[in-house]
Amino acid sequence: MDQVVWNGTLVRVLERQTLRGREYLRIEHSGGAASWVAAHEVAPCDPADFIEAAPAHLSTEGEHQAEQESERVTCSDCGDPFKSTSMQMLADGLTLVCAGCLDTDYVYCYDREWRRTDACVFVASDNQWYPADSRHICFPNDTHEAALRVDCSRFGGYWYTQDWIDENTFVCISCDGHFHNDAYGGNGSCESCSASDDGDIEPADADATRLGFVGAPRDGFFYGVELEMECLSRQRADAAAQILDALAGHVIVKEDGSLDDGFEVVTRPATLAVHREKFTPRIFELAESAGMSGDHATCGLHVHVSRAPMSWLQIGKMQCFLHSPENAEFVRIVARRGSNSYAENRSHKTVTSAFKGEQDTRYTALNLLNAATVEFRIFKGTLKHLEFHAALEFCAALVRYCGNAARSIKEATSWVHFVAWLSRSQQRAEFPHLCSFLAAHDYDTGNKPIPEAYRSNATKKAA
Repeated sequence: MDQVVWNGTLVRVLERQTLRGREYLRIEHSGGAASWVAAHEVAPCDPADFIEAAPAHLSTEGEHQAEQESERVTCSDCGDPFKSTSMQMLADGLTLVCAGCLDTDYVYCYDREWRRTDACVFVASDNQWYPADSRHICFPNDTHEAALRVDCSRFGGYWYTQDWIDENTFVCISCDGHFHNDAYGGNGSCESCSASDDGDIEPADADATRLGFVGAPRDGFFYGVELEMECLSRQRADAAAQILDALAGHVIVKEDGSLDDGFEVVTRPATLAVHREKFTPRIFELAESAGMSGDHATCGLHVHVSRAPMSWLQIGKMQCFLHSPENAEFVRIVARRGSNSYAENRSHKTVTSAFKGEQDTRYTALNLLNAATVEFRIFKGTLKHLEFHAALEFCAALVRYCGNAARSIKEATSWVHFVAWLSRSQQRAEFPHLCSFLAAHDYDTGNKPIPEAYRSNATKKAA
């Protein structure tokens, strides 16, 4: 057998095994006892260096053989008898386990002790096993997988990985409080600390429906818009005041934790005609001149549509249309962005998914968790007149298109049939901005001129 140095003592190697990609040695040391150690814990050595200090138990092979055969003990796990030199003593100093049981039911832990696998957890970042109750590990709330505490931090009473802490929380520069990003009030402060400097910017839970519903839609559908903006060059309060003055009584301005230093413009529920009347090209020019941007990675545009007039079949068709892999490129063009964490476009939706209540998050293309509305969350933010109204009209057009019960599910969930339907003169007159937007992106909507009465100023300039 080989001889190696372990803890400064010359010992014999009785056996070598590789378990879970790591090499272990069963060594014989003082008194003839044997134990398993990791290969990296021993060092090769010339036995001649230890001749004078060699322990008596290394005297002759014959003596060892007689001693091994005369002493047999029972494995604590399987109950079979084995030579004592082939057993492993566990951390409690009382339990002996045979090599077979050790291989199948035990792991070698960070503290050089063997323990039952079902009482341990593997920490991938450290590439080692730890007792499940070890004070060195935790189970972060964002991954639920074992991690070293030194790599994690507490937030809100729970452990989280440091990456999650860095991405989802901030420390207020005013009060030094630690907050989730949803409580960000801008300029490095939490909502509470920044409230006194934000003028007319309301808390994130403010509700624009208090402004009332406006218009008398024949089909019963009202539309509410949430337009996120970032402030690039001046104080948020000044920019918010200008927008509120221009859209007096039609919108509120409120906080949004997903933005870096901006706010969300939220309209009251209204018909398409009212929104066209209020959101003129001048409104978007004013927002840009006030130092705002809608074309920012953090900005989105959400559209709420009245839920009461919709059937479950209609909602199911809309959901299938937005989630269909065949429609992915078309939806990306219309939304002006791909699927992301704010509006994840999950596939594998069926018409019955909506009815069955299979949605568990609002961060999806069509959010069904609101009691009074369905919410389109696919659109990128914008301060361009044509893009804004094209997004609003797409929602209205899809609601109308999927509302025809006689239209088959296959046809109702096909972008090709949808574009063909838009090419009809009635739809081109009703959704002029959407048709102009699609034509600019090479989608054939009939190539017919938009009626003068429905053309926006931006469309007229482009023509």
